[in-house]
Amino acid sequence: MGCSGSKAASVGEVKPITANKKQRLIWLAGCSSAGKTFMGDYLATRGFHHIDGDMGNQMESEEMKTMWGNLHKSMEAFMAKTEVKEEEWKPYYEFLIKEYKKAIPTGKDIVLSFAMCDAFGECEWLKKEIPGLEFFVLDVNMDEIVRRSLPRNKAFMIAAGTTVEEQWNEEAIAAYGPFSEEAYEKATREQLGGMVCTPHPNPTAGFTFIKNDDLPSFEGIKNINRELGL
Repeated sequence: MGCSGSKAASVGEVKPITANKKQRLIWLAGCSSAGKTFMGDYLATRGFHHIDGDMGNQMESEEMKTMWGNLHKSMEAFMAKTEVKEEEWKPYYEFLIKEYKKAIPTGKDIVLSFAMCDAFGECEWLKKEIPGLEFFVLDVNMDEIVRRSLPRNKAFMIAAGTTVEEQWNEEAIAAYGPFSEEAYEKATREQLGGMVCTPHPNPTAGFTFIKNDDLPSFEGIKNINRELGL
């Protein structure tokens, strides 16, 4: 999420496919731990075809690894407000467009869950490639994002065969001191504090923001059900 090689460019050559009038075509964005994958999986239980926009992170081809790595360079540049290079982010988006177009002929409503939404000014281009595409953003308070991220990140580390404590290197010690739960939370908060999934404030025309702070009450599910008429 080489970049400008022929294979990467070829995915963008797929002609636009028009969905039938009853299909809902959703691009669901949100920061880490906002609940994108959960919401996409929920919508799959309601008949949607769910495309996990992070699938590139799990694919083993060298081409995909390059595209995913370049996408992250663009994400970091966007959040650092430095130069964003189209040739770095666009190939992975072209891959996602191709996955979307493959799903349209099923006739199902479609939801693609992915972190970013118009960070690179891509939404007008996406709407031309996928006519009828709608943009939804999961809106979660940063304190809640941090609360969810702390155990989630620990679980990822354990699944990878390590722990947060083992990965607490000299750089972390210099910035936050020896490992402690307080230092870990501070580091996580600072890392996530600069995370922006869309440059648009709530509200913005053309973007539907879905509050998803209160998981026990199923706030996000209730809100997206209302917006989609489910």
